[in-house]
Amino acid sequence: MRRPLACALLGALLAAAASPGADDDPAAVARALAEGRLGPAEAAAAWQRARLDPEEAAALVRRLPLEAAPVTSHQTTLVDGFGVETDAEVVLPADGPQADGTYRAVVLLHGLRGDARQPLPMIPALVPPHTIVIAPSAKMPHAQDEAEDLRASRSVGMDILKRFPHWWSYRERGFPVQALDYLKRRYPIDTDRVVLMGYSMGGFGAWNVGLRYHDLFAAVTPFAGGVSREEFAAGMLGRDKLTRLLLENVAMVPVYFVHGDQDEVVPVEPERWTHEELTERRLVHTYVEIAGGKHVLSSFLAGGDEAVRFRDWLDTRVRRASPRRVVHRSIGDYHPGAYWVRIDARAGVAARVEAEAQRNRVLVTTEGVSRLTLFVDPEVVDVKKNLVVVVDDRPVFQGKVRPSLQAVAESFARTRDPKLVYERMLTLDVTPRGVQQQGPGWGDLMRGGGRR
Repeated sequence: MRRPLACALLGALLAAAASPGADDDPAAVARALAEGRLGPAEAAAAWQRARLDPEEAAALVRRLPLEAAPVTSHQTTLVDGFGVETDAEVVLPADGPQADGTYRAVVLLHGLRGDARQPLPMIPALVPPHTIVIAPSAKMPHAQDEAEDLRASRSVGMDILKRFPHWWSYRERGFPVQALDYLKRRYPIDTDRVVLMGYSMGGFGAWNVGLRYHDLFAAVTPFAGGVSREEFAAGMLGRDKLTRLLLENVAMVPVYFVHGDQDEVVPVEPERWTHEELTERRLVHTYVEIAGGKHVLSSFLAGGDEAVRFRDWLDTRVRRASPRRVVHRSIGDYHPGAYWVRIDARAGVAARVEAEAQRNRVLVTTEGVSRLTLFVDPEVVDVKKNLVVVVDDRPVFQGKVRPSLQAVAESFARTRDPKLVYERMLTLDVTPRGVQQQGPGWGDLMRGGGRR
């Protein structure tokens, strides 16, 4: 810290976190920001009134004290961004935390007509040691929470959602992400070792949540699922081109997906398409197709040889929290960025940004983007030196980026991850390009991509 009394001040702020008294109490502000009760602009203004500098605010949110939490497995209640409640099962590992005192975490999503208890028998065979598992129960998404894998079908008069009693929300404040937030606020979670896992309907949830918020996870592991509801519930539409744009984000997160070749509930063909597309794009992934496997993959779930290989693979997954290269494909403004890159405004349905730091030069390419923000990661560039930014082959910035409370508040609010908090941000207007190349129009979506 820069000032002599900064350490003492930080200690006082941390001690105050348990008592949310005054509106401008810095720790109470950080807690409200983490829970979504306060926006980044309000949090930054409150910290400014409390005379925090950005370095102090960043240290505060990175070291917020944990809330009181049960020390044994238990059931809890989650509330999503629309105020809807659900239950969740929390399973603590019998072998306790890792050597450094932290836990790994798995967010486990159940299948259709199941609940939080349904997938718990999977834990012994598939979950590595020292891992807290949280399994929420799905609810019917809010009316305003329409997912992209329903739009084409509705445009031709099909309401696929009516076929299901519930489904997973793909939104940033949906139950899968809220489940992870619940753990991070209460247990010492190693956020570089968080896995999103799901079976059947939960496999669809794992694909869709994991590829939208890929910087939150060390791995995404869908079983007997798929990328789009329209591909298995409305087969005449062919491939869901819009949702499949998200597969580009596999460049940033390892995926391991498993399907039975005789699945009688969720057809295997769309997952074969996914394997083909990822292979064509040279995106590293693991796809296992179990010969003779039905929808219930009995040998896999019971801990057979394939389950052992999966668990060994999962045991080695560690997120790289400061990647030098970031790729993010967005098909909705509710999942705008990843790591130190954020899309602020778009010029079409879908948008894409790719940024790579080469020493203190950041090269950015965009599609369908009209404004973007780069957060400055000190693990990637030297914040004491001038930064050069080139966007779509045009130099747009050269100089030093000053720290700000707004940068701290906005980066923490997006992920609630202490390792993805930044003290500097640079917002740039971009001349959009690639709008016609970013993906299909609605006419293409209604016709589908055909089958290859």
